[in-house]
Amino acid sequence: MARDSHQIKWMDAYKAVEEHSKIIQHYRRAYNNCSPAKAEYHFGLDREKFFSKSEEPPIIYDKVTATWRGAEVRLPREKFGLIREGANPNSLRYRIHRRVGEIGQQYFTSDEFLKLLAEMFGESKAEGKFAQVRARGIAKKHKPTNLWHLWCTPPPDEKEFPLGTGDLVLDDYARKYGRMPGLFHKLPDKPYSRESSEVLKWISDTNSNPDLDWCQNEYYRAIAARILEFSPMKSICLNSSKPRFAKMLQGKLERRKNRKTIAVI
Repeated sequence: MARDSHQIKWMDAYKAVEEHSKIIQHYRRAYNNCSPAKAEYHFGLDREKFFSKSEEPPIIYDKVTATWRGAEVRLPREKFGLIREGANPNSLRYRIHRRVGEIGQQYFTSDEFLKLLAEMFGESKAEGKFAQVRARGIAKKHKPTNLWHLWCTPPPDEKEFPLGTGDLVLDDYARKYGRMPGLFHKLPDKPYSRESSEVLKWISDTNSNPDLDWCQNEYYRAIAARILEFSPMKSICLNSSKPRFAKMLQGKLERRKNRKTIAVI
């Protein structure tokens, strides 16, 4: 008989509390897209069957992981950070898992993850290990925040990791220039010159780069990325953290979420 993934007995393992909504979603599908209240009712009946042992239940509760799963589904131990039966505890997967647990950090930029691997395996092997980590699904990249997390760690909350915490070019500009104060790009009542621009001086000091050609190009890139906003009336350049620019920046992020890469302008 072909497997029907919508049947309760084939439900994936979900955390009883944290992923309760996913359990209810599965029950709704199993009962012809029933209401959430009816799904809760059927889930309650099946829980009672399991704990009372009055009849064979379609779901199983696991105390170690605090999860519910279908009776025909094996517990995915690795998903919850447990060593699989018969697995090598010194494998790449579990060595990284232990190390991440030791440092107490859940989410990493690409540079941070590479640094972690370099500390564990040496600089020369870090890139190769990172490729293995990606290929084996040991770590996954959360696209909205561009942060890496282990297979057994839930994705980061976008509210806790706003713009400026990930790897995209846009995030890089936000980290650099999102804190720039209002500065004159053209001094009042004076002709414009690069040498007198407070904005270019701030960019130069921030990047420790005195090359005015480079600073001017960097300024144009930050303007194009909407991290900086120039006010012609006042000749002042502001960062986009100001309320009226935040909405524009958020819209730009939404449009770029599904892109694989973002090129520097």
